[in-house]
Amino acid sequence: MITQKLLKDEQLLDVAFRKKVITEITAGENVTRKNLALRKQEIYKDQVRKWVIEALSKEFSPETVKQMENRAANISVLKKIVNKLAKSYNNGVDRTIPKVLDSADEVLPVVKTIPLDDTAPASPEAQAVGGPAQAPGDAAVPAPKASPSPKAPVAQAPAKTAPIAKADTAQPGVTAPTLDGTDPMTDLLNAEEQLGDGTDSIDPETLAIQEWAKVTKLDSAMKKVDRYTELHRNCTLQVIPEVVTRESEGDAKKYCLKLRVLAPHSYDVIEDVNDNEVPRVYILTDFVERNQLSERFITDSATQDGRSNGITPLFSKGNGKDEIIADGKDDKGTNVRTFIWWNEKFHFTTDKNGEIITALSPSDNLNPIQMLPFVNFALDQDGSFWAEGGDDLVEGAILTNVLITDMLTIANTQGWGQLVLTGKKDSIPKKIVGGPHNAFIFTYDEGDPEPKATYATANAPIEVWMRMIEQYVALLLSTNDLSVSTVSAKLDVATFPSGIAQVIDQSESTGSVEDKQQMYREKEPEVFTVIQAWGNLLREKDSLAEKLDELPELEDTCVHLKFNSAKPVVSEKEKLETLKVRKDLGISTMIDLIKLDNSELTDKEAEFKALELAAEKLNAELQARKRMAEMGLNPQMGPDGKPQHVPPGSAGTNASGENNSGEINT
Repeated sequence: MITQKLLKDEQLLDVAFRKKVITEITAGENVTRKNLALRKQEIYKDQVRKWVIEALSKEFSPETVKQMENRAANISVLKKIVNKLAKSYNNGVDRTIPKVLDSADEVLPVVKTIPLDDTAPASPEAQAVGGPAQAPGDAAVPAPKASPSPKAPVAQAPAKTAPIAKADTAQPGVTAPTLDGTDPMTDLLNAEEQLGDGTDSIDPETLAIQEWAKVTKLDSAMKKVDRYTELHRNCTLQVIPEVVTRESEGDAKKYCLKLRVLAPHSYDVIEDVNDNEVPRVYILTDFVERNQLSERFITDSATQDGRSNGITPLFSKGNGKDEIIADGKDDKGTNVRTFIWWNEKFHFTTDKNGEIITALSPSDNLNPIQMLPFVNFALDQDGSFWAEGGDDLVEGAILTNVLITDMLTIANTQGWGQLVLTGKKDSIPKKIVGGPHNAFIFTYDEGDPEPKATYATANAPIEVWMRMIEQYVALLLSTNDLSVSTVSAKLDVATFPSGIAQVIDQSESTGSVEDKQQMYREKEPEVFTVIQAWGNLLREKDSLAEKLDELPELEDTCVHLKFNSAKPVVSEKEKLETLKVRKDLGISTMIDLIKLDNSELTDKEAEFKALELAAEKLNAELQARKRMAEMGLNPQMGPDGKPQHVPPGSAGTNASGENNSGEINT
C-alpha cells in the first residue's frame, strides 16, 4: 500500500510512490493550477491578446470575433503595474557581513596634514582630501580637539608650512594618502597608488559576498524574484551548476553557478507533512500539458445561439516536437519527458513511469550538497504551500484590453460613413462600385421619385469609453496600493495612446515594502548558503569555471541587506543648488558631495576624485603665486602692497599659529 504523504525521505526510492506522484502531477487538478499560473505568466509577458479574444468569443458570434481580432488590444497593463509594485531592489541593495569590533579594533580620530611650501597656503578644497568616505546624506565628522596621548598622536605642522588639518574616523588598516605640495601631478599618482582599487577598506567576508553576488548576477535574479512574487505569490530560486562548454574537455567538466527564477507552472512540490508551507521535495518537469490548453480552445464548438466557446487556431505556437534547433517552451519535453527530483537527501531523474534514469542521475542517487538547492519565496500562504491572490490584476489587465478592443471596434464600425441609396426600385443599380474615379448615374421616369445617394454617419461615444477605461484603471491601481490622486492627466484623443501608461507611471505607491524586504533579508542568507555549498564542492573537485575559481571562498553567509531608498527626480540645477547649500553649511565633505553628485562612484573613487580636484586647484594656486614671485610681489600681499584679505574659513595660518578660521591648528 502506498502512503499518501511523504513521512520519510526513503519513500522517494519507492518506484510505486514516484509513479503515484507523477500521476498527480499530470492529473486535472494540478494541470489546472499550472494553466492558471501560465496564464498569468503569458499576460505578464505581453501575450494578453489571445486571452482578450478568448474572452470576446464567449460574448459574440464567430463572425464578430473574427472582425474584432484585427483590433484586439495587447497593452501590457499587468507588467506595468507589477513592476511598479515590485520595487524592493529597484534602487539597489548593499550587502555586508556584520562585524562586532573588539577593543583592539577601536576606531580613533586622526589628523592628516597636507604640508605646502612657504608661498602656498592651501585651498579650502584641499581640506577634503583626508576626509572619510561617507554615505550620501551623512553629516561630516566634526574636527575634535586633539590632545597628546599614546592613542591619538598629534600631527605637528613642519616649519614654514601651512598645514591643513582634517580630523576624521580612520578605518583599521587604512592609511590615507597625503600631498607634499611640491608637484601636484606626482602627488596625484602617488595617491592613486596608495588608494588602490577601493577594496582594501572592505573586510574579506563582505568582499567575498559582494563578488559572488556580482558574478552570479544575484541582483538581477532577486529583482525577478520580487516581480514574480508580486505576480504569482509563489516562486522559487534555484541555484544549480551549469556546464561551461568552452572550458570543458571530455570528462573534465567546468561549471558555473546559474540562478534560475521559476514560476509556479515550472515546478511541483511535496510539502512537509508537519508544515504545509514548507517544501520538502521539488520535482521539475516540462509543462507538456500546456499544448492541450491551446488545442482545447481550437476544437471547442459553438453554442446554440452561434457564439463560440473558444478562440481560433491562431495561438497554437508549438508543433508538438522538441526539435534539434532552438525551440520554444511549448515543445519542451514532448519527445522524452523527464522528472527531476530533489530533496535534502536524494537527487535523481526519472521517466514518466517513475523509473530512475541512471545516465541522468548520480550513481548513489544522493544529493551532493545535502540541502535543497532551492529557496522558496511566498506571500500569504495561510497554511498551504500554494498562495492565493493577485487575480484582480490579471483579470483587470484582460478587461482593460477588452474594453479598449470594444472601443476600437465601435470606432471602426461607426466611424465609416454608410452609403444609402433611395429611389424607385428599378432605378437603383443592383451593384454599386464607388471610388474617386467612379460616378453614379441613375435614370428615372417622370413622376418617379428622384434617386439620391447619401452617407449615414454615427457619432461613436468614444469619449465615454475613454472616461470609463480611465476610471477602471484608476480603481484597479488604487485597490493595489497605487494612489492616483496626484495624477492630473486626462485621457483625450491626443493623449490616449500614452494615457494608460501615464496614469500608472504617475501613480504613487501607498503600500509598504518593508514586509517583503524583511522576507528578502531572511532569504538571501539561504541563497548564499546554497552558493557556498556548491562553490566548496566544485572547488574541491577542481571543477569551478575560471570566473568563479578566482573568487575568494565564502566563509560567512550571514549577510545583512540595506535596501537603498528611491531618490526623488530633480533637475541638474536643483541638484547643484543642494550640493552648494550642503557645502556652505559644512554638513558634507568634498567626498560626500562628489558621491552625491555621482552615486555610482565607490568610496575610493570619490577620494581619488577629491584628490584630483584638490591637485588641480593647488596647481593653479602655485602657478599664480609663482608668477607673483617673479614679478617681485609678496604672495601674501596684494598688488597694491597692502596685506591681502583672506576670506574666513580658507586655509593658511597667521604668525601666531592660528588658522584663518580663528582655530588653533593642532
